[in-house]
Amino acid sequence: PILNQVKVLRKCVLDLERDEYCAKDYDRHAMVLMLYREGLAKLGACMKKSDARRKAHVEEMGRIERRQDALVILSSIFDKYPSSERPVYNKMFEPLPKDPSLLSRNTKRSTGVLGSFSSSNTFDPLAPLHGVLENMSSSEVLGALDISLCPLLQLPTGYINSRSLILHLNKLVSIGENLPPFEDVVAPIAKKLANANDKADLAWWCSQQYSMGSNDQLKCLDLAYTNATLASDEVESLGQRSDEERAALDRVQRIDSARAGLSDKILVKEVLSRHDVNTKTKSLYKDLLYQVQTTFSDSENYSPELLVQELLVHGSLAAALSALDEFDNLSTPGFRSLALIVHDACRSLAERYSHVSVGKIARHLMRHWLAHGDETKISDDIECCTNSEYLLTKEGEPNTSTRLDDIEETSEFIMDMNMFTSSEQWTTNDSNTNSLSNSEEPSSMKPHSSSKEQSDQMNSRVALRIAFVTCFAKDYHRQNDISSDEEDENTDNNISFNKSILKAKKSREGDLAMRHAQELLNIVFVRGGGSSTSSCRPLFDESVSFDSNNSILSTIQEEHSYIKEDSRMANKAKSFSFAMRHRALRVASILCPHDVLLRVLTEEGLVSKVTDDVINKFTFASFVATEIEAMGLPL
Repeated sequence: PILNQVKVLRKCVLDLERDEYCAKDYDRHAMVLMLYREGLAKLGACMKKSDARRKAHVEEMGRIERRQDALVILSSIFDKYPSSERPVYNKMFEPLPKDPSLLSRNTKRSTGVLGSFSSSNTFDPLAPLHGVLENMSSSEVLGALDISLCPLLQLPTGYINSRSLILHLNKLVSIGENLPPFEDVVAPIAKKLANANDKADLAWWCSQQYSMGSNDQLKCLDLAYTNATLASDEVESLGQRSDEERAALDRVQRIDSARAGLSDKILVKEVLSRHDVNTKTKSLYKDLLYQVQTTFSDSENYSPELLVQELLVHGSLAAALSALDEFDNLSTPGFRSLALIVHDACRSLAERYSHVSVGKIARHLMRHWLAHGDETKISDDIECCTNSEYLLTKEGEPNTSTRLDDIEETSEFIMDMNMFTSSEQWTTNDSNTNSLSNSEEPSSMKPHSSSKEQSDQMNSRVALRIAFVTCFAKDYHRQNDISSDEEDENTDNNISFNKSILKAKKSREGDLAMRHAQELLNIVFVRGGGSSTSSCRPLFDESVSFDSNNSILSTIQEEHSYIKEDSRMANKAKSFSFAMRHRALRVASILCPHDVLLRVLTEEGLVSKVTDDVINKFTFASFVATEIEAMGLPL
């Protein structure tokens, strides 16, 4: 009977497709498929139109016919190829179903344009062609293969051209060669794809292959973003499942974030061409750009504010370390040149994004480094930089466990000898002193090995870094130029009062050096209680002349009414540790000329007697006070 013949021939087809040794024997596959198709045709002639199995029979006929046509194409194109270089035929099609009388349920193919390059768990009908497509240089043969073979594999046209591009770029990357321009390879192939979703996937993958920060990478991301947006609109218009719509929106946001970040990095990179600097400064700037790009290479939460912050952080660190290195010894002009380039890059970003304030970011860094040094993690939230001593609890009440205990000044200090355990000896055995070797006493042989040396080195580094981030920061003293800046809708109602006060102080403040000196020296000489001078009160009264978002003192939170007024001012002054005052004085010495500092000391009435060596004396005094403070002794 014909049914038994068809069953036997189908079993032969299944066994032959599972045989790896015959995978490239196109003639044998063609012969068996021809016999099986003839049997199916005879069996179909015997079926009635009302037979429920007729649709399944038509599907089986279609699977066999596609296999036959594919074999014809493979034989014609790869007839002159050696048998070892021919594509494996049996891996191009999914295995035939076990029961041909049942309709297939999964009619939608899940394979995308990337195939196995996107997910290794999906069936990829183009995988057997990888060895051929990677080395195929004839665009005519590639085009003919794409147009004729893709429909037989139930793939959209353009998939074979796209896979050839993917394999070619992947090969160039693996051997370390330069990739061809975007216009020559990616753009023409993307035009051959009809689906916006496929274009977005291909462009995104290609963007990952181009070198980081290149213009070709940005063009790929632009193409990916445009088509990802179109694909998202299509999903939304079709009213598909919410998870598919959410996935499409997430992809748009991810690509847009990467595109914006790369565009900003290219802008920052081009800043160097506007400055005529020496080789050393160029090398430092390129190194910090590489560090910044590495920081954001895998980040999906990119923002221009974070890029500005990273530029200031890495740039100040590179400049400070180079200036303090006795072998490198970056000169003052070199330090200034690097600061100019970095701040020019930050200014370019601020001009592109109106909401980016370089001055506010610089103040955020300055507050943190003055109070804590540069060895602690910097908060990413530039708007909220609060002193840890005045954190509020969830109920909104102040954390009295750490604050109320510090209201009263320590009147005496008692050393507890029990703090020194047997494992932490604070004295040494005199009998073993003579037997110490150089290796057992590293502090005497290595620089900056003791805690005091490390602390002084950190203070020097912090002072240089603060000077770096504040010297050319745009709108750093924004409260003095409120009239020229756009204000938010929720700006405080006392702006007009601020303007009048600032106008009256304008002649006294003078240039930028005077402003820096006034702010820093008021931190150094701030005093608590009723003894605070009138020039120091604006530092505490933020409603007078200091914007709460921009002032260095915005880290000091207002006390609640249940604390006495006398202790309020004392606690605010105590929050300015002597380490913070010492760093502020060193920053002022770097940023401001000596005569400017003396002028501010005289006009502000910060000291009773101003002499030429008063700055050196106060620098040494603040250093001694910092050491006493670090020991926990009362001061």
